[in-house]
Amino acid sequence: MIITGGEEPERVSATTISHNLFTTLAVAPLHGRTFTPEEEVLGGPQVVILSYGLWQRRYGGDPSVVGTGITIDGAPREIVGVMPQDFAYPDGVELWAPMQRGGPSESGRGNNNFYIIGRLADGVRIDQAQAEMDVLAAAISEAYPTVKGGWGIRLTGLHTRLYGDVAGSMILLMAAVILVLLIACANLSSLFLARVTARSGEFAVRLSLGAPKGAIVRQLMTESLTLTLLGTVGGILLATQGIRVLKALGPANLPRVDSISINTTVLLVTLVTSLLTALLFGIVPARRSSRTSLAGTLREGGSSTAGLRSLRTRSLLVVGQVGLSLTLLIASGLLMRSFFRLQQVDTGMETEGVLTMNLQLPSFSYQDPEQRVIAFDAILDRIRSLPGVMEASATDGLPLFGGLWNGLYRADRPPADSSDRIASTRRFVMDGYFETMGVPVLAGRTFEPTDRTGSPPVTVVSQAMVEEAFPGEDPLGKILVLSWGDGIPLEIIGVVGNLPDYGLNADPRPVFYLPNRQYPQGVLTLVMKVEGDPTAPVPAIREIVHEVDSDVPITGTGTMMDRLSRSTAGYRFLMLLLGVFAAIAFILASTGLYGVLSCFVSQRTREMGIRIAMGAGPAQVMASVIRMGVIWAGSGLLVGLLGGWGVAILLRNTLFSTAPTDPVTYLLVSLLLGLVAFLACLIPARRAVKVDPLVALRSD
Repeated sequence: MIITGGEEPERVSATTISHNLFTTLAVAPLHGRTFTPEEEVLGGPQVVILSYGLWQRRYGGDPSVVGTGITIDGAPREIVGVMPQDFAYPDGVELWAPMQRGGPSESGRGNNNFYIIGRLADGVRIDQAQAEMDVLAAAISEAYPTVKGGWGIRLTGLHTRLYGDVAGSMILLMAAVILVLLIACANLSSLFLARVTARSGEFAVRLSLGAPKGAIVRQLMTESLTLTLLGTVGGILLATQGIRVLKALGPANLPRVDSISINTTVLLVTLVTSLLTALLFGIVPARRSSRTSLAGTLREGGSSTAGLRSLRTRSLLVVGQVGLSLTLLIASGLLMRSFFRLQQVDTGMETEGVLTMNLQLPSFSYQDPEQRVIAFDAILDRIRSLPGVMEASATDGLPLFGGLWNGLYRADRPPADSSDRIASTRRFVMDGYFETMGVPVLAGRTFEPTDRTGSPPVTVVSQAMVEEAFPGEDPLGKILVLSWGDGIPLEIIGVVGNLPDYGLNADPRPVFYLPNRQYPQGVLTLVMKVEGDPTAPVPAIREIVHEVDSDVPITGTGTMMDRLSRSTAGYRFLMLLLGVFAAIAFILASTGLYGVLSCFVSQRTREMGIRIAMGAGPAQVMASVIRMGVIWAGSGLLVGLLGGWGVAILLRNTLFSTAPTDPVTYLLVSLLLGLVAFLACLIPARRAVKVDPLVALRSD
């Protein structure tokens, strides 16, 4: 709908609803009231409810706006309410009006113009309600076979309807968070084990002097909790900045991305998780400190016995860290490989240098269809004369984000019922559209100015439509019947290449194009091929549009490259986040391996000193340390390959042109992690070679 009366007309997404929608959803307005049954009657009071965002943007959040007037589509209406900030249903809607019964949207049983929302009665499951709907749908299908034959009614939970598309991605990211947390916990536990080992002499002396074991355990747990809480505070501070990045990178289809914030619930969950982490992964080192062998530790100078006992535990932690890290790296690598292949898909059209913007002619000023044609012709003719604009046209829908569905059938093959039709995407286009968009014409011709109201109905179809409806046949001159009213026979005059109407990763679907001059639309998207910077003509185009009609709002100004980028935003978002988690896990696992090997070298200093004193060469000493690290890292890689394969199977529906067992990805990430693990082993090994036997044996 178009709001006028301000400095510029504003186009807002609106919907009509039954008066009890808000009560059904158990949502009360922030200001004012909801609709009444009297306002749902045809010819009843003209009222609207505003979204919180529209109220803030247009009225500055003034509560007294309730009860005042607003001009929408050229007609005065009264504002009766404002919805809360966190209410957004349907998604993106900023204006609600009462659905006045008996209007034109209710004409035609085959129109399918409504979404139905209901609450299940107490004790009724959704499958029981579905059984009732199946009976109802069968009765309707039998009563109206022409328009409803083969149709059904499917019940879906509202939460699934709203968030089902992103649930899998969110679960994957949450799993990545948990894996990174486990790796960090393994590092933390390994750190405490090393500290306990290093302080084993101290603990032995304290125990021999009568200190209770519980006091030592409490001291170590206090240290663990202190470090954990400090890390938690640091993490929360980083998260506050990270959320800004998250919102900036978040795709448009991520539900309620703008409402993501750190609230009380998040803080409590974070704090509890941190405390549990400290308790679970700090208790083992703490308990081990109380089991120190007094005689053995004091006899050996508080050095090696406890350390060697704890080495097994820490080596298992290292294996787990490397395995979990490789699992995340494999998942991230598969998504990255899929994304790069997605970027290489041939779009079948021009994307560089193409400018787009949405125009909506006010319906109250353009009730005559011919007026709409004249208005768009006037706008496009003047745009084509602008410097730098090579071509210009218009369409009611651009590729990449779906389109309106219509049923077609071959004139020589009437359908058995309404479900026996070709499911197709319909587009209205102005002449010159295919040339502007760079879509190849494979056969016949495209639309001309003579394809207008009163001339024989014609259509241009995509290659996918030919493969679906006319396999192995020449489609030119054939007739497709459009299921509007009693059916409209359309002669095929041309065939064009496929466009990615439902995204780069979706198979092409049948599309048929209709000339806008034959079916004049009031809402179109301008497409312009521009030389140089595609956004340069925007100010001039705005001036042209407002000179033709100052009540025409302009929205959605952008380029096809922007649109292409938005179409892969969800994929890119998932890839980047999972990549960040994989990188963190990679760093933690590498440092964990390095830390354990460094501690291993420190604990075996005297042994290495003896070996060097007995004639062992640097290569032998170095090899013994590296061999230990390679065994741990290799075991972790095997665990990680199994874990990565399991995660890849879960990702198989997300991957594009990439097998879950893609050998290149597995090989590259394994080599990368293996190389870094080797470097992590090399540094402690080089330090072991430099052990001075005299210093190492001095205490003996």
